[in-house]
Amino acid sequence: MPPPGDRLWSYDATAGTATAIMEGTESFAYGDLLSDPARHQVFFADATSDKPRVHVFNVSEVPLLTASLDANPARGLPPRLLAWY
Repeated sequence: MPPPGDRLWSYDATAGTATAIMEGTESFAYGDLLSDPARHQVFFADATSDKPRVHVFNVSEVPLLTASLDANPARGLPPRLLAWY
């Protein structure tokens, strides 16, 4: 039996509860999170082999997926790490 897929969780420290935001089809495919607090956004690296993307979440209230970007279409490399430059 294959290992379970990755999950991205949101944790509410006030309520002490966790909620799954995304569930992957592969293990060890999810990567970095990068926060942009000024815009209430979180960028999330997803290196899933069939469709690697950088997902963008609006986190002003409840995390909401707003976009999924192909991070490297010319080379086909999956995103693993994220950083501001």
